[in-house]
Amino acid sequence: MRPGPSTEALAAAVGQGARLTSFRGAQVLYRGLPASSVTVEADVDRVMSTRLQFTVPTDLEPDGPGGAVANWGQRIFVESLLELDGDRIAIPYGWYLIQEPEGEDDGIAVTAHDLTQIIVDNPNPWPSSPPAGATVYSEARRLVESTRIGMGLPMIAEFRDRSIPRTTQWGVDRLEALRDLCESYGLAYGVKPDGYLHIWEQPAKAQPTAFYSEANLLVSATSKARERIPNRWIVAGSPQGDDSVKWTSVIENFGGDYAPNLYGVITDRREFNAATSADAVRKAAETYQAKALAEKGVRSIEIPFDPRLELHDDIRARVSRPDGGVEYITGRVTALAASLDAPDQTMRVDVKELYW
Repeated sequence: MRPGPSTEALAAAVGQGARLTSFRGAQVLYRGLPASSVTVEADVDRVMSTRLQFTVPTDLEPDGPGGAVANWGQRIFVESLLELDGDRIAIPYGWYLIQEPEGEDDGIAVTAHDLTQIIVDNPNPWPSSPPAGATVYSEARRLVESTRIGMGLPMIAEFRDRSIPRTTQWGVDRLEALRDLCESYGLAYGVKPDGYLHIWEQPAKAQPTAFYSEANLLVSATSKARERIPNRWIVAGSPQGDDSVKWTSVIENFGGDYAPNLYGVITDRREFNAATSADAVRKAAETYQAKALAEKGVRSIEIPFDPRLELHDDIRARVSRPDGGVEYITGRVTALAASLDAPDQTMRVDVKELYW
């Protein structure tokens, strides 16, 4: 979660806006772009998770590499502006790389992506595997950073390091490889307002950092249908460097509502490289099953804009039920959509509820 005013203070905010500054390299091209319709959308299901969109007047239409909203490496630094108790507060919101400036009747519509676009733009020439002695940290750094200027991102690691088997294999897409690496070890990643790509441990239990209620920012909360989860898990593994030994574990959850004649069969197959035993493969399958069954569902809440919220944050909300009772939602932010300069619009936040 970004630093910022408390939820109570945000509920009393009387002004909201955004300040955008355009950079090319270390040069400031335009401080305080006359931008409107500034929106941000983010979703954990996208490898490159966050997209910024805004509109500037037609007189800023790019006519060369030095244009403020040209796509010649221009980066946009976004600050969220709030007016609280007569004071104007600027909250660093993030960095974005311009992709598409497109002329329209009412201005230039600009689309920019978070800085992981840099990694996407620079795939490896060949598929690769970790070198001897590699760890999660060293492998993440190999995938994220680069010795060549402009091809990587500086990285900050906030997780417990551990070894990684050399039998792991990645494709040429460095960001997809990073996503798979993080998923395998319970990690999350994202570019923070400091311009660094942070990688951190995802807590096993909820650690809410913000609380919402009808009296304190919450506008509404609705349920979204949960995606169909597997009812069969297969994990295949073998000892590192020994393909002649193969272990396979199959776990099925075919009881009750998950019966094949009612639910059908959905199989989740994984490979466990460098498994040490058949029991380890079995435990891996049980872990995947437990993780899937722990997902309770997704709730979509609406609140006034909260510039602190980021993907992977844990939040808690108190919701009134139609029967007069109340319920509490506790979950992890998986998607959000917000307007930074339109205080009359609400912010949508999708929260994955888990059986904590």
